[in-house]
Amino acid sequence: MAARKRGELFTILETSTDTETNALSDSEDCPLNLPIPFRKSESDEEDEELQENKGEPELESAAAAAAAAAAAEGEETADSASYIAGGGCNIILVTGNGIKHEDYEEDSYYATSNNCSETSSTDSDIDFSDLEEEEHPALYSTYDVLDDECTSPDFWGEPDQVISIEPFTADSGPQHSLGDDADTLDYFRLLFPDSLFEHMVEQTNNYALYRQRRSGRSDAHWHPTDIREMRAYVGLNILMGINQLPDYGMYWASDIFIGNAGFKKTMTARRFEKLNQNLHLCDRESEPSKGELGYDGLYKIRPLLDMVGNTMWDAYLPNRCLTIDECAIAPKGRFSPTQYMPSKPLRKGLKVWMLCDSRSGYCHRSRIYVGKPSDDLAAAALSHKMVTSL
Repeated sequence: MAARKRGELFTILETSTDTETNALSDSEDCPLNLPIPFRKSESDEEDEELQENKGEPELESAAAAAAAAAAAEGEETADSASYIAGGGCNIILVTGNGIKHEDYEEDSYYATSNNCSETSSTDSDIDFSDLEEEEHPALYSTYDVLDDECTSPDFWGEPDQVISIEPFTADSGPQHSLGDDADTLDYFRLLFPDSLFEHMVEQTNNYALYRQRRSGRSDAHWHPTDIREMRAYVGLNILMGINQLPDYGMYWASDIFIGNAGFKKTMTARRFEKLNQNLHLCDRESEPSKGELGYDGLYKIRPLLDMVGNTMWDAYLPNRCLTIDECAIAPKGRFSPTQYMPSKPLRKGLKVWMLCDSRSGYCHRSRIYVGKPSDDLAAAALSHKMVTSL
């Protein structure tokens, strides 16, 4: 048998087992054409008891006759069995469930061979994938109990403590006394008061003198500005955002189809350029350098942010429903806190956190992102810090 190839196993099984299994079961219903041991029925057990009462001589003669018949009819079956026992694979013999028999409907019976070698156990030619695995209901009993508890009416009971939500009674909405005859300039002054322009005039004049001292020569085209001119300058910048041209010098062009008559009457192009050069909101002489105590990446515009933030909060008190979200602002100059955000509609700009009214869309407060803190702990809690500060 050692010289036989493994492929001959199926030929041996098909030829040697037909004679023994045709009388017991239908070959179409058996998963394997192998000799299948069955449990004996009650009638067979009664016959055995009767035979036992006949005496030992009859038993010995019956055993001898059975041995001779088995040797004559199942020679090749013995060869295949020895091959399987010598180095074959574990074989599971199934009867009962799914197998039709004339008078037997018993439970499944399993017979296995445990003398498989390492090579044959992994390279078996017999497929056992069609055999149904035994279910273990104990594994699912815990989940069934949990499902029953969650779906029961008593599982979702009342809380131990009474939860009371107080009604929202705080004042909210616009906080101004402007009447129906108020114009856009009146609403503009609610957010940008005269004190802001006074601060801009003071710091702009100081910075112009600071530049002249650093350069060592005076500027013949510069003279101090005032609040009236500063308001006009801010107004022209707002109009440039509405009526956009490629270059701000084109607003003072002599061409009637390009130049703007309102700009020409307000101030000259040279004066507008000088205000652009000297416009300031902070004291440059007291500005801390990077790395020093009190350094602020938004130092140059911090007075504007603080003043406008206070006026926006005072002009419109928040409602009950608020939301915090991010937005981006496109800067026109060189600014180090500018962020590159490829997933945003505005890929390069200033990232701003905003506290807004979810009903009206009014922005109550805002925080500009200037970069991660050097401390790892502070960087991890950045979002929490922004939300709580807003």
